[in-house]
Amino acid sequence: MYWFLFQLWSCDQESEVMTGVPQEPLLAEKRSAEEIRDDNSQGEQQTAIYSKPEGVDVDVFQLTGKMFQEVQGDLADQMGDFISRHQIQQKNGERRIYQRGEIKMENGQIYMMKFKLQNPMRRAEALKAAGFPKFVDKYINLRHSYRVDNEWDFKIIRMKKESPDSEMVTHFEASKPEPKERVRR
Repeated sequence: MYWFLFQLWSCDQESEVMTGVPQEPLLAEKRSAEEIRDDNSQGEQQTAIYSKPEGVDVDVFQLTGKMFQEVQGDLADQMGDFISRHQIQQKNGERRIYQRGEIKMENGQIYMMKFKLQNPMRRAEALKAAGFPKFVDKYINLRHSYRVDNEWDFKIIRMKKESPDSEMVTHFEASKPEPKERVRR
């Protein structure tokens, strides 16, 4: 009986049962879906600003796979003056030649970039100059080039050797799967 009276008395108290819980509702200010979407789009616009990393010559790693219209200014800054453009037969694509290299794109999306390095360098430095991580597990050593297959979402990365017996490379090329190839996979 005392137990019952004790419980009755404890429920009758006006003191807070749980400390640390605020009296006002936690979700008093509800935001609409439009307000949340607007906040997210402003955040995306702020993070979309691109700047080329220190020590990178041509940022192949970041620019390949992007829409040409989005990165046209960055391409001109890094690849030099635009020289010419050629249609790629049997595709809705084109090849654009710049002072320092070239790009290929299909439906406005860049899938291949090739450029001449400023000076001969080793493979790891060439990767860094193109914006890639310096180290790769496995290179394929060919007579006139080094090749890396299927790394970092790229189909092929090719570094042309200075000479067949040299370890120094002079040109860099990287290709992602063409947009039609990505759909088939």
